Amino acid sequence: MVKYTGSMTTVGNSQAIRFEKSFFQALKLTALTPAHFSASILPSGQILLSVERSEPEFEEAEAPYLEAFLGFIEKSFLAAPEKRLVPVAEEITAAAKRFADAVPAVSDDAEFPDDVI
Repeated sequence: MVKYTGSMTTVGNSQAIRFEKSFFQALKLTALTPAHFSASILPSGQILLSVERSEPEFEEAEAPYLEAFLGFIEKSFLAAPEKRLVPVAEEITAAAKRFADAVPAVSDDAEFPDDVI
């Protein structure tokens, strides 16, 4: 377990807890990541802090990066389509289908072990 430190501060009319940047990096949260937190005070006096991740809307969170990437790909394809676009061999398509069919379906409500991301 990694321990992070924070300090109490005032933000506007509210009290807040400020954590070091590595705390948010460990949670893979950036300033652009929409996230809310909830806190529970345990009988021992410890606090259980939980992050409530919300799925960002595609246009808001990813569009600038995606648009830049797709623009790069488009320019590359238009410059030399004969070098960039090649048909996929039927054997590869068949192998991909066999592989996909071998993976068992999982319910959206399924619980995964902690080591599965």
